[in-house]
Amino acid sequence: MKELAQGLVDAMEFRGATVVASKTQHGIRVGVDAGEFDSLLIGSDGETLSSFQHLVTRMLRAKMPNSAPPRLEVDVAGFRDRQIEGLRQMARDLMGEIEGGTPEVTTDPLPASERRIVHRPILIARVRRQLRAKDGDAFRRRRCRIVFRFRQA
Repeated sequence: MKELAQGLVDAMEFRGATVVASKTQHGIRVGVDAGEFDSLLIGSDGETLSSFQHLVTRMLRAKMPNSAPPRLEVDVAGFRDRQIEGLRQMARDLMGEIEGGTPEVTTDPLPASERRIVHRPILIARVRRQLRAKDGDAFRRRRCRIVFRFRQA
């Protein structure tokens, strides 16, 4: 895994970039430090990073055609950790708005991986506070809004 990511970073000509792989509870996390080029590898809103992760995952699947590859997460300069914490904070803020009396709040469109992060605290709150989360129009686009409504007892 580390070799695949390092080969791809080298092919992209990020000189001096280091790649570190570690096993996590859910799979493998690959950390890339490209120094002054971190922002180029992350891209706008992490899109380049997501593409890089997709390529490494596809390369891994090609090397392991007869088995299920482990779940892979690629991070550059802690970008994913900051992004996850920002999404969790957004979920807390949205719950606060609903608890404050706002009948409905809506997020900007989010990809499925980000909606899952936002939904986790909402699922806990659903049990405690009778909140419910509803995905937006999931069948027409890949990025959906999340609409939170307070359920009247």
